[in-house]
Amino acid sequence: MTQIDTIPGRDSAAPTELDARTLLGVAAFQRALELPPGQEPRFDRVFERIADAFRHALAARHVTLWIPYPPGDDTPGGNPSATLSPAYTTFEDSLTGHIPLRLQISDTRLGCAFREGFPRYYPGLDADADAGEQELLRREGLAGMWVVPLIPTMHRLGTPASNPHNVLAIALLHFAPGAPAAATLADALAYFGRAAGQAIERGLWREQDLVLQQSYEALDTVADDRFGAMAAVARVVSDVMQFEACTILLADEARRVLNVLGTTGIDSRIPQRRMQYLYGVGCTGWIAAHRRAFATEDLDAVEDRAAPTFPDRVETAERRQFLGAPLLSNAGDLLGVIRLRNKRPPAGRGWPRCLNYLDRLRVERVAQLLAPLMTLLIKERQVRAVMERIQHDLTMPAMAIRDGAGMLLREPGETFRTDLERVRQRLEDIESFGEILLLNSEIMSIAPETELTLRVENTLPLSGFVAKLCKMLSPEARRRGLAGILYNQASFMSIRALWIDPRLLQIAIYNLLQNALKYSHKGAVITIEGEAARIDGQAWYMIHVKNTGIGITPDELPHIFERHYRSPRARRRSDTGLGLGLATAKDIVERHGGRLVLTRPMDPTIFTILLPGALAERKPGELKG
Repeated sequence: MTQIDTIPGRDSAAPTELDARTLLGVAAFQRALELPPGQEPRFDRVFERIADAFRHALAARHVTLWIPYPPGDDTPGGNPSATLSPAYTTFEDSLTGHIPLRLQISDTRLGCAFREGFPRYYPGLDADADAGEQELLRREGLAGMWVVPLIPTMHRLGTPASNPHNVLAIALLHFAPGAPAAATLADALAYFGRAAGQAIERGLWREQDLVLQQSYEALDTVADDRFGAMAAVARVVSDVMQFEACTILLADEARRVLNVLGTTGIDSRIPQRRMQYLYGVGCTGWIAAHRRAFATEDLDAVEDRAAPTFPDRVETAERRQFLGAPLLSNAGDLLGVIRLRNKRPPAGRGWPRCLNYLDRLRVERVAQLLAPLMTLLIKERQVRAVMERIQHDLTMPAMAIRDGAGMLLREPGETFRTDLERVRQRLEDIESFGEILLLNSEIMSIAPETELTLRVENTLPLSGFVAKLCKMLSPEARRRGLAGILYNQASFMSIRALWIDPRLLQIAIYNLLQNALKYSHKGAVITIEGEAARIDGQAWYMIHVKNTGIGITPDELPHIFERHYRSPRARRRSDTGLGLGLATAKDIVERHGGRLVLTRPMDPTIFTILLPGALAERKPGELKG
């Protein structure tokens, strides 16, 4: 006799002895669980190898593997009692209809093995066994059965306290009459269960490695288009995890909307209204709002839930399975959501598998892997956008300066004597583009995360740098085919000297004018004018920037001041831009104690800067004093 480790669920002070034949059986069982050479580590094949190993080692006629879902430790809305759902069976498709899709762990034979963490043998059917199960076993000529818990020994997988033995699955082994199933096999089966539990855990890690490896390989080959990067990752996840569809969504900075970033298995011609999901609305929004995984067998029948749900009855003809998890940064910030639809049946079989606790664990682990990748892609995209913005906003005026200077150099010498007005105009354009270069370099120095510091001075007249901005941008307005920029100088005479940071306020107005230039129709006029007014008894100084262009729709209104937000229409109109102009302008104005508001969305579109009249007497930091 050979002594080996103690058995899970037994007294650790009472070692168990196994004979040499049983030890050979354990070794053969472990070899059968190993991944065959050249086979990808897909998780669904783990259950197939476990079933084959049990049949080979014990001559079991049929093996069904069940996944436990422990009682809801999450919230009061969780599953009130622990259940088991089938994950794999060796029964033919014609017989699987007799297998229940949910079993309560309490008061069942499978539940005893789950609670005790040790194999149990049943020589025959219980008197109160399910009628469908009795019919199934009679048709197959089956009698005795073993119930074996599958328990890993390397690590605990975060299962709740209601699963003290860390049972990952239950193997239900059916034997034909006369097959050897003596109770003395219990110790060996406990080792088989431990080896199978380790195989499940290795399968989880291998699946994660495969997702990560193939995701990076896909990103190396994908084209840089709107959905390219994350669509490639979504294809990898759905393929490796064996689901029909996968969608990856990106959270906006305001934590109100999720935007579809990449999807596979779904018609790519998704209507624009289905490209966004609101926080807290539906299953996708629930994941974003609560930052926890969610699973349901029937998406159509699910209302807002407080915790994941696995219904007792599953309609398998028209499945609407949903499984999702949040993508969280290392700091716990929500980056987005990954969601899966419709689990595929085991290879070569038509029997649809139910969602279960391990599936939830799988998507949570994949979400942990994808979060750093999402962070990297977001940063790369932002850097790329910054480079495009720099290329556009600095290259355009630089080329204009070069072309203007070249034209002057090519002019005949006589022109400088006879047509001084023409020369002066070209020199003024060169000067304007040079000013734009200098101002853009200042804007680029203001990173989105930079804390703006005001350097206030008493500035009069405000019209001075407004006039300068209009003059600077007039050549670009002409280049874009606009009628020009109309500067109402008289209207600014009503604005007194104010305690402001002229450099930053100039940047805020410049951003509004640049927006107007980008989105105005050809031949339109941009107008900027000032005004002094009293609102609710308080004095305000206003600066209005008006343009006639594409306008702002009601759907876009809630988001126009969000960082990095650019509406689909704006992206079609102009490829360049970071979506920072309005957000930066709003921040600058608010630091002066003022407000930036959209006073009219279209025909014309009017943005208004409101500066408190108190700035004529006090500095911004003193306004609330």
